Amino acid sequence: MTLLGKILTFVNLAFSLVVGAFIVLFFAKQTNWHDAADKWQKYADVAEADRKAADLEAEKAVKDKAKAVADVQAELNKAIAARDDLEKKVKAAEAELATAKAEASQAGNTTAAYLAEVNRRRDEVSTYKKLLDARETQVVDLQKRYDKANAEKLDAQIAFKSEQERARNLLDENAKLVADREQTKTRGGATTGGGAGRIETVAKPPPEDVEGMVEESDPRSGLVTISIGSDSGVNKGNTLEVYRFKPRPDYVGMIRIVDSRPHQAVGRAILPLRSGPIQKGDRVAAEILGRR
Repeated sequence: MTLLGKILTFVNLAFSLVVGAFIVLFFAKQTNWHDAADKWQKYADVAEADRKAADLEAEKAVKDKAKAVADVQAELNKAIAARDDLEKKVKAAEAELATAKAEASQAGNTTAAYLAEVNRRRDEVSTYKKLLDARETQVVDLQKRYDKANAEKLDAQIAFKSEQERARNLLDENAKLVADREQTKTRGGATTGGGAGRIETVAKPPPEDVEGMVEESDPRSGLVTISIGSDSGVNKGNTLEVYRFKPRPDYVGMIRIVDSRPHQAVGRAILPLRSGPIQKGDRVAAEILGRR
């Protein structure tokens, strides 16, 4: 084959390849167009279905709105009818009032003035009654407060006088005790005979068999406060025995009651004491069996 033939053969082959490529591209393009057309058709179908549903909803909303408007119109009509009926009643009442006014006018101004005055006086009396009731309530409350304050005042005065008397008695007893001690020191010790330095040691227990405890003790004055008093039969002048359990059971001595009141009493130690000063927590009793 000549060179020209070879060239022509090569050109023919290239042309065939180009034509084939164009044919392939054409068919591929046709296929893509078909798929795109199907896709858009589906979109169109969906849109149409949505439009129909929206139309149905809009139609239903319109019907519902129309029904609501009809209901409101019916209520409005009822209200208008009721208003018209009330207007008729008002006009009838106005007519009756006009008739009553005419009749009252015929009765004369004196009657009208008398009725107005009676109404004014009645309102005035009602107002005064309300004020009187309020004032009466206030007076009762103030009277209760006054009675309560007066009772508290009397209680305070009684308590004050009682405390004054008790303090005076304690001071007197303390002064006597100090004087007795001074006289005892001057004479060289305690005496049991008569005279100014005499310390009475005769036992005088209360009638009841009572027991108590020392709540407070003052070693300098010899005065002690105990937990039993006049409500237990312990009175001024009675004597009580004093003892303790710790650190060992021991008899301490005797006290004489110088002041007594319910639930509490004050006593003075009778010298000499066997186990030192009376201490807080010591026991007191009317009698101690077998005491030394």
